[in-house]
Amino acid sequence: MKKRISAVCAGLMLCAAMFTGCSQTSAEEGVPSFDTPSGVKVQNISASWHKSYNSIEALAADSDLIALVEITDEERVEQHESLYFTISTANVLETVYSTEDVETVEIYQTGRRTDTELIQIAEDPLMNEGEKWFIFARRNEDGTYTILGPFGRFAYGGEGKPFTWLPDITMEGTLESEELSGGVVLDSLQAKAAAAVE
Repeated sequence: MKKRISAVCAGLMLCAAMFTGCSQTSAEEGVPSFDTPSGVKVQNISASWHKSYNSIEALAADSDLIALVEITDEERVEQHESLYFTISTANVLETVYSTEDVETVEIYQTGRRTDTELIQIAEDPLMNEGEKWFIFARRNEDGTYTILGPFGRFAYGGEGKPFTWLPDITMEGTLESEELSGGVVLDSLQAKAAAAVE
């Protein structure tokens, strides 16, 4: 448990900013939306990432699971000291690489949501039920999976549209390079990941 928490929390700084809003799924099925409708108080946590990734190959080297997933449920919330963690269930739709045969996985993220409050890392927002993501993730000792920070998840853009990097990530040394600028279609992303684990 301590290993997982220190990996997830490495360098977390609890300098939080308060404002109103909430992230939700777009009207287009499965497409993540970063809109912030009124009525929910949002507490964004800043994070200093233990490691950044500048290529698909680097992400693949640290991954136990590379797959297209759809979030189906927010199963439970855990609290460790002053931090909350949400464990969501996801269906594995297409697998590029996995160290074990899985049809569903539990994804471990920093933060929590209630009807009135959303706590999350600003650069790594909580995923919502119905959203589809292409993820690079590491398996924890308890069988849950932790995505490799904001570097390890690509937002579904809709049928035939590209997967895109998470918004507002400008950290030096990340995949915001010519390699993936403007997004990448699923076939291309899968091919790059598959070539990296061969």
